[in-house]
Amino acid sequence: MGKPAGSALTGCRRSEVLNLRWRNIGGDALNLEASETGPRAVPLGEAARSPFGA
Repeated sequence: MGKPAGSALTGCRRSEVLNLRWRNIGGDALNLEASETGPRAVPLGEAARSPFGA
């Protein structure tokens, strides 16, 4: 998944998507450590999970 598509499919901020690492992807959620509002989990729908083989 390209970075802009990741932002559109998750609702994450551009900076959050650009800073993603594999360790942030956990099953059906992104675990963001340093978002503007503090740590948070972002649920991933099927369309957002498919590029990761989930």
